[in-house]
Amino acid sequence: MEYIDDVDAIIFDLDGTIYNKKFLKFYFSLAFINKLPLMLSYLKLRKKYYGVDYGTNKKFREIIITELAIKLSISTKKSEEFIDLFMNKFVSILKYRYKPNNDIINVIDKYYNKGTKIVCLSDFSMVKERLLALNIDINKFTLIKSSEDYGALKPAKTPFLKIAEELNISPSKIIVIGDRDDTDGEGARKSNMRFIKYPEKFNTLYSNII
Repeated sequence: MEYIDDVDAIIFDLDGTIYNKKFLKFYFSLAFINKLPLMLSYLKLRKKYYGVDYGTNKKFREIIITELAIKLSISTKKSEEFIDLFMNKFVSILKYRYKPNNDIINVIDKYYNKGTKIVCLSDFSMVKERLLALNIDINKFTLIKSSEDYGALKPAKTPFLKIAEELNISPSKIIVIGDRDDTDGEGARKSNMRFIKYPEKFNTLYSNII
C-alpha cells in the first residue's frame, strides 16, 4: 500500500472528518435562534471567500468583520463580538453533542505510532479548543492550524504549502484526508499533495485497520 505508507505527514480536516457534523447547522440554529440572520449571513459570507488568499489572519478577519457589519447594518464591534460568540458556541456544541469518528482516531493512532507527523487543518478557528471539546489527545498532533491563521480559506493552497514548509516536508510526501473534494481535495491537488476523501476512499484504503 505505497499510496498510504510512503508518507511523512498526514493533514486531517476537522469538521466532517474527525467527527460527523450531521445536524451541526441545526444545533447552531438553536443556539442562535434570536440571531439567525447574523448566523446565516456569517456562514454565507465565509463561502464567498473560499480559496481567496488575503495573506494574513489579521487582514482576513478585518474583511469578514467589516463586510458582515455592512451587510447587516451593525457596528464592526458587534460584528466581531458575534464572530467570537459563534466560535465559543462551536466549542460548546462539540463538547456536548459530538464524539470523534473511531475510524479516524484509529488511523491517527496508526500513523502517530509510526512516527508520522499528524496535522489538523480546519477552516474555522479555535481548532485546539474544538479538538479538546471532542476529547481528542492533542499531543498526537505536530501542528494544529486553522486556514484563517494563514489568511486564506480552503481550497487556497497557501495553508497546505505553509504547513509543508513548517514541517520541512515535501508536499508530495503529505496526504490530506477530508470529507470535501471541493475544499480539502482541491487544496491538496493545488499543493501537489495526495488526497483521500472521507469516508468513501478512506474506508477502502484503511479497511484493514478500521
